[in-house]
Amino acid sequence: MSLDPSLPSAAWIQNGGDVAARIGVLATARHEGALLVLEVERDSLEQTRRAGFPHEREAARLLRAWQVAADLLPPDVVGRRTLWSRCELVLGEKKDRCLALARGVMNALREDADLRQWCWQLVFTEIFAGEPERTLLCDPGYDLVAARGNVVAWVEPYPRDDWREAQRYPTVTFPLAAWAGQG
Repeated sequence: MSLDPSLPSAAWIQNGGDVAARIGVLATARHEGALLVLEVERDSLEQTRRAGFPHEREAARLLRAWQVAADLLPPDVVGRRTLWSRCELVLGEKKDRCLALARGVMNALREDADLRQWCWQLVFTEIFAGEPERTLLCDPGYDLVAARGNVVAWVEPYPRDDWREAQRYPTVTFPLAAWAGQG
């Protein structure tokens, strides 16, 4: 199903697009990796909308961001668009490699004349060994709500067995905070 009738759904799928299945494979194999959420920061998106930025140009700009990321990430990345301004991609890479890739993607987004008009959030959630569901249900929202500008975050799911209980939060760090800067 396409999220925008003017853009074919195949344009938003990388290597089959089954994010949950790929996380399952990596988690079960206890292979290092991360779920990358690439999303436009909400305030910057709304600001361009208030300024009258046309909906069809917004869709094209979002597709451009997807293409930029897909071109810079490893060829085996599995991903898909999950919301209007959000894409999810699964990388079977170690943390250091993920952050190096984040630097490259963020640089490309900031260097593109159209894409730098928005601020971007690149949020990596570490794949929890043996438990794919813990990765898929991990919600770093509380830590991200105050993040402004271009953000790269690394999220570690809550590690204890009581992770399904209320107020069990992941650990969120901003490893490239000084580098990412404001839009």
